[in-house]
Amino acid sequence: MSKEEIIEPVLNDGDLYWLTRTYKDAPCLDYKNTPAEELAKDTTPLEQVAVYTLENQGLWRCRKCGKSDIQAEIEPSYCPGCEREFSTFDVVTRIINPDLWKIPKWEDIPVDELDMLNTYNDGVSLFKKTIIFVEDVQYKILILWIFSTYKLDSWNTVGTPFFVGLHNAGKTKGLDIIRELGWRMIHGSNCTFVAMIRATHVYNAGVLIDEVEDKLTHKTERGQEMLEFIKPGYRRGSKYITGDKENPLGILSYNNYGFRALAGEILRDRAMLTRCIPFDMEKDIPEIEDIRKVQEDFDRIQTTLLNYKYKTTDPPELPEDFVLHGRIREIFESIIRTGMHIGLDVSDVIEYAQRYEKEQLIEFQNSVEREILQIIYNFGTQETLDDAPEIMRQTEICEKLGWDDTKQKARLGYILKGKTMGLITYRDRDGKFLKLQNPKTDRKLKYLYKRYGVVDNV
Repeated sequence: MSKEEIIEPVLNDGDLYWLTRTYKDAPCLDYKNTPAEELAKDTTPLEQVAVYTLENQGLWRCRKCGKSDIQAEIEPSYCPGCEREFSTFDVVTRIINPDLWKIPKWEDIPVDELDMLNTYNDGVSLFKKTIIFVEDVQYKILILWIFSTYKLDSWNTVGTPFFVGLHNAGKTKGLDIIRELGWRMIHGSNCTFVAMIRATHVYNAGVLIDEVEDKLTHKTERGQEMLEFIKPGYRRGSKYITGDKENPLGILSYNNYGFRALAGEILRDRAMLTRCIPFDMEKDIPEIEDIRKVQEDFDRIQTTLLNYKYKTTDPPELPEDFVLHGRIREIFESIIRTGMHIGLDVSDVIEYAQRYEKEQLIEFQNSVEREILQIIYNFGTQETLDDAPEIMRQTEICEKLGWDDTKQKARLGYILKGKTMGLITYRDRDGKFLKLQNPKTDRKLKYLYKRYGVVDNV
């Protein structure tokens, strides 16, 4: 039997324990169903088999006699093993803090009973009841991203989900669901910046940040620090380096590689956006509004994922000639490889990634969308009018842009109605137009104004 590894804090029957792992030698042959004469001739080397057990928290080992089941919140002085009054001790298991992240419930599931495809299907079904996305494939992408958090050591880069939308669109619930299912996910809104650094460095914890328009900003010193910490952390080996406040010559280095997820109305830092996978949220009411009603479902899936983490091999590598390259490959790779690992067809995820890459080029390298939005915003807020205009015609936008040929006019229609903006246009005998007073159009335009930096607050 090998040395015991302390690997994970878990819940069992409502109590906190440390999940431990040891390896024992086991015969390759099935002893129960193999004839004795075959067993006697067997010369196959023994194989190492992992054994998972639960250990109490707060255990100490006496340095004198080696007794290791002494339980105490702080270092004891008396050892009942060697009956020494002033013995010294080493920590065996630390006291578990149940408030850092959601502690998973533990059930030892044999590896041949781990049905990850059914677990995936259960996750997608649960998501569709509790949160609303624009596209079906986004449910697939998010659940595979959550699965991939349990294989942190398998990736060199990881993408960052960004739940984006207006107030009460379900953005925060997206983060709550990740905390329920993901591996060691901490709500960054509830901890200090120093605690966030330590959680990532010491525990490899993931960080969830809400209201990024205020938290990840260059306008404040804390916001800039947060950006400098979060932005490079999508890549393995990334370090956050800072000065030691106690030593004027000292420099401290912290590991900041890990999973993050964001939520907010707008993320103004373009470099951070290139590391994100946006999930556009539109205000709507899901079948289940209170996710606590499906707590048992979340717990069951998380228990399966913890077994998946420790009992399965690393996901397969992507081939060198894979269709995705550069940054888009970096942010989707863990998702695609995880899908392959559990036997899922991920062709739709790959197609989505390719389409998203094209949309990024349109959105962030071509400023025509922002120019169009600025024209619409200026038109809709003309101070010379007694009442805000109800419609704006595409011909008026084309005039402001200086677009007068047929191809350019067709391009405007594609931009307004396409995935980039997703606005609804109408037609009458004078041509196509936007209904500016339509509640859905107004809501979408307000979101687009913020996203493209046309105006900060509308």
